[in-house]
Amino acid sequence: MEVISITNKKFNNRRGKNWFYLLTLILIFGIVLCLGSFPTNQLNNQQENSDGIQLEASSYSYISVGDKWTINGDGTYYSYQVATITPTSIWANRFTNGIFQSLEELTSEVLNDEDLDYMIIINGIRTAHYGGKDILVTGPSDVVVVDVGTGIMVKTGLFQFVSWDIPLQLSTAPVLQPITPNPTNSSVILLEWNNIDYATDYYIYRSDTTITSTVGMTAIGSSTSLNYKDIITVNDEYFYAVTAGNVLHNSTNSNCESVVVEIAAQIPGFELLVILNGLAAVTIIFLYKKQNYFKNWR
Repeated sequence: MEVISITNKKFNNRRGKNWFYLLTLILIFGIVLCLGSFPTNQLNNQQENSDGIQLEASSYSYISVGDKWTINGDGTYYSYQVATITPTSIWANRFTNGIFQSLEELTSEVLNDEDLDYMIIINGIRTAHYGGKDILVTGPSDVVVVDVGTGIMVKTGLFQFVSWDIPLQLSTAPVLQPITPNPTNSSVILLEWNNIDYATDYYIYRSDTTITSTVGMTAIGSSTSLNYKDIITVNDEYFYAVTAGNVLHNSTNSNCESVVVEIAAQIPGFELLVILNGLAAVTIIFLYKKQNYFKNWR
């Protein structure tokens, strides 16, 4: 009896250990399954899956915070600058005629990645349209136009694209630099001025009297840079002023600068006389050398 009792205890102990090992293996297997599935779900919520389908967390990856544009709605200019992007919404600062109004949701005016990719496939792309950016048309008669780079709908019904910038009000007028040399004997007058924030164009005015205001005057030219060359053919004193502008606003005029032009007088036909003299000199040299050549040959 003593021997049988000991044998039964060993069997029971062995059976208990087997159950322990089995439960441990099941627990480990379950943990592995949980760990394996958890990051997969997270990944599917954040990026594309293996089939290339764009998922929610990156549904607006084409547009970026800071993107800005302006559209014209029947004479009123609406500008937007993207402030916040979430997986499901886009918010932007809205300006009316260059003046800030409010923070506004623009989700419905921007195509998400999946819709944008789909529309590119269906409609194709037209280039060099609306500020040189690639665009696509989502309607049979240009009802809706979308920028391929961002998904922004830049033309919808009466709303027409103006620029990829915000034409804010111009706070100051340009400062025109003194014209040098003064007086000048050159017919080319170089005008230079400083940069004005939010200006896209500069307009140049010229008069034979001091300019105190450009109202009612017609600009002699324009420039998108910070200088301009005016061509003068008649000796006199000339007065200049500059204004800055963008699609919505114009600045007041700059200070007035003048220059005295004293181009040297030229004899009528002087250029032709110089040319004829040059031809005559070449002919004389040619004949002289030709005569010497024949003398030496003889």
